[in-house]
Amino acid sequence: MSNAMTRNIIIIAVVAILVIAAVIAIPQLLNGPADEDGTEASATQAEDSDGGTSSDVADQAAADNKDAPSTASRSSDPELIAGVQVAARAANAQAPMRIDEITTMTSATAVGNRIVYRYDVSQRLPRGQINAMRDTIAQQNQRAVCSNAQVRQIIDRGAEIEYAYYGPGDQLLFSTPITSC
Repeated sequence: MSNAMTRNIIIIAVVAILVIAAVIAIPQLLNGPADEDGTEASATQAEDSDGGTSSDVADQAAADNKDAPSTASRSSDPELIAGVQVAARAANAQAPMRIDEITTMTSATAVGNRIVYRYDVSQRLPRGQINAMRDTIAQQNQRAVCSNAQVRQIIDRGAEIEYAYYGPGDQLLFSTPITSC
């Protein structure tokens, strides 16, 4: 794997992480201080633009995305779930995003507390190269996610980030979930 390809993958991972961090932090800033008992003063369920609750949207996303590489664990934090959904929509607004000569980030899907970024690799790669890519990308993404204090807090709250790589013929090559730091 070339240095340019590795650098580009890291850049996209960091941008995705920052989008999630911003989306989660904005509602917290807007909600203001917590009540004396430590609970937030805002409503307990976020609404999407159609008036449904965030859990309704997450359930629909899960139904629509049966081929997701992993099943997201469920979080009862509606702000976290809503934030992950907004981050997925923001990533999809930027998609497709060419990473390098063979890799394109094509979509992001929010399922519960997990955001799955889908990357399509346009050419067949030998199994050894796929394994090397998986190991390198998993380490780099884990390091990038966990080195950002704001994103680490979001992961500690229960958010999960997954990077799924697909080859020609819609074949899942590998997936690198980040569920803890």
